Amino acid sequence: MFHLPSGDEQTAEGQDRGHPITLEGYRAADLNALVKVLYPTPEDLICGAFNLPKEGWVGVLGLATRWQMKKIRQHAIDKLSLMSLDALEKVVLARDHKVAKWLREGLNEIASENPMRSADDLESRLGLRTAFRVLWIRDQGLGQVEEYITLRSVGCPHCSGTFLKEDHACCCCGQKMGLDDRNAIWCKGGLSTSSDQGRPSKAVTSLDGSYLKCTSCNYYSISGNLDCASCSTNNLEWQINEAFASEITEYEACDQ
Repeated sequence: MFHLPSGDEQTAEGQDRGHPITLEGYRAADLNALVKVLYPTPEDLICGAFNLPKEGWVGVLGLATRWQMKKIRQHAIDKLSLMSLDALEKVVLARDHKVAKWLREGLNEIASENPMRSADDLESRLGLRTAFRVLWIRDQGLGQVEEYITLRSVGCPHCSGTFLKEDHACCCCGQKMGLDDRNAIWCKGGLSTSSDQGRPSKAVTSLDGSYLKCTSCNYYSISGNLDCASCSTNNLEWQINEAFASEITEYEACDQ
């Protein structure tokens, strides 16, 4: 633009404050935040007190993404990751600025919530298609029947191995549960336990304690999500990666 003929010098854009260069579709506050990151004051550098509010870092991330400033983009992502982003906010920001990490984390947290958010809340923030997929992932393989199962029958859909390879103890009452003890735990959800060569025919979508209960105290027998003992895959994360594979791949390409 600066190499083009300027025409009337008194009206040419960028010559003075009265005739600024207008960037359509951008906010002045976002550009101010980016300039602060690029050119911090000596006082900020000396005192180590340089910082921006969440909205400022979001503005920096937006401009850095659009203008392919990869180091500034990663710096903004790192700063925002240290702030309090709830699950829905992570997904929204991930899609606005193509951040695969936040998309995975946000969807994982939403699908793991207990109790689950309302369908209306998910649809209004994420859209109908995403809300449907998250609910489908959460409820896949779960019905209305209550069954007694074994720890060995809870398996990984990625490698068909088992999540646990050693005896376990209930996180509430401490009852010892053997891998093949059918009287140790029960599943509220109708998990199929028929197996082929010891492998489960259907896997639990997420070992978050809301499905597997101790027969002794009737409370959660396993605390938190577990990784597969065979391939170290988290079952819920695997389902999310499969359902949102194309979107995640697109966002990861932005950082290559």
